[in-house]
Amino acid sequence: MKLFLATFTLAILFTNVMLVYAEPTLEDILDTLGFTNRALTTIETFEPGRYEITLYAEFAGYHLSNNLSWYVKSTDNFVLIFDGPEGNQGYTDPPITKNFVSIYEFGLCLWSPDGGGVRWFTETSRNSDGQKHAVVYQSLDDPSLFLIGFENLDGGHSDWDYNDMVVALKRLPAPVGGIWIPTNKLELLAPYILSASVILTFYIVVVVYVKHWEKRKNFSRTSLAK
Repeated sequence: MKLFLATFTLAILFTNVMLVYAEPTLEDILDTLGFTNRALTTIETFEPGRYEITLYAEFAGYHLSNNLSWYVKSTDNFVLIFDGPEGNQGYTDPPITKNFVSIYEFGLCLWSPDGGGVRWFTETSRNSDGQKHAVVYQSLDDPSLFLIGFENLDGGHSDWDYNDMVVALKRLPAPVGGIWIPTNKLELLAPYILSASVILTFYIVVVVYVKHWEKRKNFSRTSLAK
């Protein structure tokens, strides 16, 4: 009898400990933050515009390493938003808010050190394991507000809780006249600088080659004339 009572007591204590340390689901997190009136969407990329993004929670063992970036769709030019040490394990208190502008359609991606380092995109087709690593809700109170939860582990050993990084992305209205003025112009141009550099380099190489070819051609003509 004593053995039974001792075992029963340990079982109750173990259950209570597990309940205390159990991670909340993405839905629990959004409810706790007050985003209760929401709808699940199939959105994977976002329209051009001026945006405010807020980091609310990171329930991830990799919380010190995970980082979040935005990128122009169909490019690999990633602009860092939140670096690993900026957040913490659990709810981010106070939440961290930043702004950025994209003049093209864009997506978000979470870099994780899992498996030596991998990016997980809001675009499922770009994920190396072919799985969905971002869940996007839309606020029914404010259609310009998106609530996004990321899964940072590969599909082979993932728990699919989508609470490893939880952010809110809000599209801001353009100023009067419809002109966006980014707070950091270099950050705005960052995704396009690499492309421009590649084009310029290619142009220079072509010009140099053409001039070299014309010079050799003229030299050959001069030699034949002699």
